[in-house]
Order: sequence, then C-alpha cells, then structure tokens
Amino acid sequence: MNDSKDLMVLLTLSKKMLEACEGDDWPQVTALEQQRAPLLKQFFDENTLQTTGLEISSDLEKLIAINQAIQSKSETERKNLLCQLGNLKRIHKVVDAYSID
Repeated sequence: MNDSKDLMVLLTLSKKMLEACEGDDWPQVTALEQQRAPLLKQFFDENTLQTTGLEISSDLEKLIAINQAIQSKSETERKNLLCQLGNLKRIHKVVDAYSID
C-alpha cells in the first residue's frame, strides 16, 4: 500500500466533497462520501500511520481541515433545513386554521 498515493486520493475526494458542499450539491456530497468512507477506514485500519513522514503528516492536516470545513457547512445546512421545516409546519397550521371544510 502506498500511503502517500492513498492519502492523495482521500484528499482529492475530500476537496470534491467540499466543493459540492459549497455549491449546495448535497446528493453529490453523499455520493462522494460513500466513495470516501471505505477508503478512510482502510487507510486507518491498516496501521499506515506507523510509517508516516512529514509530507503525509502535512497531508493529514489538510485532510482534517477539509473535513472540518465540510462538517461546518453540513451543520449550517442542517440548521437551515430545520428552520425551513419549522416554518413549513407553522404555515401548514395557519392554512389548516383558515381552511373551510
């Protein structure tokens, strides 16, 4: 296994996920995460970090920063969706109150 190459693949997928988040393309974020998740698991399960050099360490820091940005954007979007859902529920109650049966 080539740690550096595998990490570059993870970085590329993560950057694409962040771009999709920033473009509000949530189906694409989900599709990319489905590709990335098993690679992340494999990367860390195979004890690849025992031979981590400075270059890989720097790349891991980039991966963590990208992941934090994705999480932050996702959390913001989740809060927005919850707010919109609350508004829709209130609108539905108003419509129900004024509907003629």
